[in-house]
Amino acid sequence: MKLSFSTVMYEETNLPCSEVIARAVTLGYEGVELNFKVRPTELDIETVKEALNRFNVEIAAIGTRHLYVTHGLYLASPRRYVRKRALAYVRECMNMSQRLNCQQRFLT
Repeated sequence: MKLSFSTVMYEETNLPCSEVIARAVTLGYEGVELNFKVRPTELDIETVKEALNRFNVEIAAIGTRHLYVTHGLYLASPRRYVRKRALAYVRECMNMSQRLNCQQRFLT
């Protein structure tokens, strides 16, 4: 079993993703759950990949808490346009997880 760390713990610090990943490694974690306030398409995937490779860490999960918390979107909204935007956000997360070669093998 591998344990992972959620970046939500540091999201108010404005630390770069690579620094958050480095801190997770020093705490003994082997994976990270990415949570981010920006839309997934706005995240610099290459920088994330570089940090993952440098610290030998994998992505355990892609957090979607900001779907609602920051962007006010949710899949069960009574408003069709909100549901459509929420679905687009989830698709962005899925595409990002594919680009990051995410695997399902962590306990988060």
